Amino acid sequence: MLVSGVTKKGGRPVNEDAWGEVNAGGIECVVVADGLGGHNGGSIASGAAVEAVIRSFKSEPKFSADTLKKLVEEANGAVMAKAETEPTLVHMSTTIAILLIKGRNAMWATVGDTRIYLFEDNMIAEVTEDQSLAFADFISGEIEYDDIRHSDKQNKLTNALGAAFGKADISEPVRVDSRAAFLVCTDGWWEHVREPQMEETLKGAYTTHDWLSEMLSIREEAAPENSDNFTAAAVML
Repeated sequence: MLVSGVTKKGGRPVNEDAWGEVNAGGIECVVVADGLGGHNGGSIASGAAVEAVIRSFKSEPKFSADTLKKLVEEANGAVMAKAETEPTLVHMSTTIAILLIKGRNAMWATVGDTRIYLFEDNMIAEVTEDQSLAFADFISGEIEYDDIRHSDKQNKLTNALGAAFGKADISEPVRVDSRAAFLVCTDGWWEHVREPQMEETLKGAYTTHDWLSEMLSIREEAAPENSDNFTAAAVML
């Protein structure tokens, strides 16, 4: 299994994204978070969430929906604990996406609009649903899927870790083929790298590093100077 990641601040003064990965008990765990909040609260929230997930998974690595639920709860608890340390952090929050892979089986949990893409035969087989007003407009038929990235409601989340946390979306276990690939990425990435570009770059990539490098070039060319922070983690079986 190959795993690589990239995270950069884009055109912002501070990178409020975070990511991490660990393999324990024969299970790969990849987590990506996109923080929100002033006074650098976003970076504190995303960092706390990722650290909590990695720490909790290392202490009890299991492949189950209950494990994913526990990891999300641990991450939310870590964000809430940090928020209590400083009045300016009280409203900070973060998205999160957690991917677990055991052999050829995968499952995941998401909160907010950080996405997980599953690729089989170099084509997108599944993608998580955003918890945002823009995605709600897509579901209701008001906009097309590709228009989510251009919507003025794109960054209006309906759920995030923090004081207003609701419920994570947790998948069923999925059996994937032996050459499956995954992309876990924040909106600062998928806004500027379209799905056909993800597929096309995967076709010519031999490693996760190669794949991310090709997509990064596309992302950098398409994004404006003041673009958002961005993070992507790639996995190849």
